[in-house]
Amino acid sequence: MSENKFQTVQLPNELFFYRGKTVPHGVKGRRLDRVEYPDEGGIHTYFEGMKYPFRGFLDMGSIGRANIVKKYVKKDLRMASVSPLRYVVPLVFILPNFLFKRIFNTWISLLAQFCHEVMRVDWYDSNTYKLYSEPVGEIMRVFSKTVDLKDDETAWIVLSICTILEQDKAYRFRLQDAFSQLNKDAFTLNPRKELRRVIMILVERDSARDWRAMSKLILLGLWFASVFRRDLYKKVISFFDELNPWRLKLDTNDLYWCLAIDGYDFQGKPYEERVALQKTL
Repeated sequence: MSENKFQTVQLPNELFFYRGKTVPHGVKGRRLDRVEYPDEGGIHTYFEGMKYPFRGFLDMGSIGRANIVKKYVKKDLRMASVSPLRYVVPLVFILPNFLFKRIFNTWISLLAQFCHEVMRVDWYDSNTYKLYSEPVGEIMRVFSKTVDLKDDETAWIVLSICTILEQDKAYRFRLQDAFSQLNKDAFTLNPRKELRRVIMILVERDSARDWRAMSKLILLGLWFASVFRRDLYKKVISFFDELNPWRLKLDTNDLYWCLAIDGYDFQGKPYEERVALQKTL
């Protein structure tokens, strides 16, 4: 049965930091046709019976490892978002600042080491960032401008974020849909207000995932950083200030793959309207 779903593809060894690999690659019910490397960058994966390519290369092993890291992070964030008065407020407002920084930096360090252990086999080589799909490549470009990628732990987290977005099409398409609508003029006037507007697009359009508690935690974190951690807040602002929302937009390839996905109203359209639109592409 699996022979009808997957085809083995050899990726060039030099793409990856730690290994070359032969991977089973596929989308349920679809047999892989070919993989192309466009001149403008990225990887286009074609499947039999699909009119447009998928932007990226879906490695079944990478998807599994990305899910492990997501569960690790979501567990802590979910706990904090469900009961911020119990887990966040004491940490932020009761502990001395030096203790808060120590705890926060320890959590980041543990996360980085976990990412390194689980996902390092899936990171693209530092010289081949152009192989990311354009939206993820834009995020990598912004990170390279706004954080110190010479620091190992920072680089490990950034590479893992980009790998997760490259492999998890559900997350990537949602973030593209919402954050491509970032208004840079409005962001310049009031960064927190504009980020809140964009995050609420994600919350309101997603019926498959409940982002409300998480969004409140993110917005609380932005407020806290703007008041008590100006250094961290400036990094967040510089990231979105550098970001080009146009490069995150869902192109024809993305729309072909995402419009018929139930559970999220891409472009603010209901499911029936999206399915009808996909058929016209």
